[in-house]
Amino acid sequence: WKGYIGAGYRKSNFKNAPGGNIVRDDDTGASYELGATRESELSTFSFDLTNTLEPSADGDVNERTEVNLAYRRAISDRLNSQIDLDWFEDEAVNNSLDADREYWTVSLGADYRLTRNWYLTGLARYRDQEIDSTSGTDDADSSAVLIGVRYNGDNKRL
Repeated sequence: WKGYIGAGYRKSNFKNAPGGNIVRDDDTGASYELGATRESELSTFSFDLTNTLEPSADGDVNERTEVNLAYRRAISDRLNSQIDLDWFEDEAVNNSLDADREYWTVSLGADYRLTRNWYLTGLARYRDQEIDSTSGTDDADSSAVLIGVRYNGDNKRL
């Protein structure tokens, strides 16, 4: 097992104008991250937990808490599979935002090695968003299928 842990102090100053009224606010608090990874010859399992401040598209600052579980497995010398489970929650650090959001994401994918360094990749992803809103905004979900190529210059198994 390998792991990491970190903590810090965060401070945010922001200005927002909901409904034309200018709101100025600041926020302080702790941020943290911790995680662990276990690697074997054929597989990798990882866990991450983070808490950060992030700007939003509407001028607010959100506190994001995120949990990620990932498992990758070599099926053969050329084929790797993966599954990722993510949960995160965004909450406004002041009360000017009218919605807190919670997301769940499930991703299933595979990489096929074409040459020593080039891979064909495929991924199917489903995301569910739940909103605690005073503005009447509904929950939402989405699905995506992604296909691409990837260059892996260090030639390590993924």
